[in-house]
Amino acid sequence: QTFKQKVPIAGKKVFIKPNIVEFNSNRPIHTNPVVVESMIRLCLEEGAAEIVVGEGSGHRRNMGCLLRECGLEKVLIENKIRFVDINYDQTKRVVNLGAKSKLGFIYFSKEAYESDVLISVPKLKTHHWTNVTLSLKNLFGIASGQAYGWPKNELHFQGIVNSIVDINSTRKADLSLVDGIVGMQGDGPLYGEPINANVLLMSDDPVAIDATCSRFMGFDPAGIEHIRLCSKVGLGNLA
Repeated sequence: QTFKQKVPIAGKKVFIKPNIVEFNSNRPIHTNPVVVESMIRLCLEEGAAEIVVGEGSGHRRNMGCLLRECGLEKVLIENKIRFVDINYDQTKRVVNLGAKSKLGFIYFSKEAYESDVLISVPKLKTHHWTNVTLSLKNLFGIASGQAYGWPKNELHFQGIVNSIVDINSTRKADLSLVDGIVGMQGDGPLYGEPINANVLLMSDDPVAIDATCSRFMGFDPAGIEHIRLCSKVGLGNLA
């Protein structure tokens, strides 16, 4: 089965969430705009009714500047795609279905939460707090900047792992595409070194894709707490 049966896109509103947390021309911090554009074109070919790209950096405040620097602004203009700065988007309050943290509700970007199809397009990177940052961790970025402040401190106080599980339990990605053309190893997610990994992975199972990427990066996914817990609560397949 391809994604076409499991995640139909025709006639749907699609929200694409890349990782655009920071820009440094010498480090592969952000999702490559070419990969984002490929996903946009795939959705257009499948007949999406509307495509929105959204991100809310927890590191750099000026999202417009980041988009220009990393090259995504050009892609959005050329493809006539609207961009949503999640840090300023309207908030949607939803009952927390994960219950790992002490939060009764999770406040999401309204556009991300209410989209018909949510697509996570992260970068293949190591992370100093969670070992890896892939599809599951990327959805940290759909939590509302209006509700949690900058850089979403309350979610950190609740424990990053708990918050990742709760966010994904309440609104998981329907489709994930991991940009591993040039990955990051070492002191990720901002200061690691580039590594030519030469892979692109796509799945409708965010746990499986993160587990596969973790193995590819040299980690045992069962030893990465947020991936193990997301599998345990039924969000996907670890094996």
